[in-house]
Amino acid sequence: MLSKVIKEAKRMEYDRHILNSNNVMSTSWKVINKELGKDHKNHGIQSININGRSTSNHHIIADAFNKHFATISDMINQNINANYCLTKTSVNNQNKLPYSF
Repeated sequence: MLSKVIKEAKRMEYDRHILNSNNVMSTSWKVINKELGKDHKNHGIQSININGRSTSNHHIIADAFNKHFATISDMINQNINANYCLTKTSVNNQNKLPYSF
């Protein structure tokens, strides 16, 4: 008996939610997916491996991401400069090859 009451209350709430929605189709699919257990919510990162050590401390995880994104542009510039120097040296060395006609 209680399960019938709960089901009916759920149905009435979903009906109300769908009828008051701006996008009936989207809201309907959200309700269907929720009932099927396909409610796609982002639950965040539970743990991450940093320098070979696993951590679930959110402050350490946030700090690691911050350090990565704060330094990535410098790392890219260094790689570009290193590749440019290697390419330039390679071209210069090719120009020094002896040619004979």
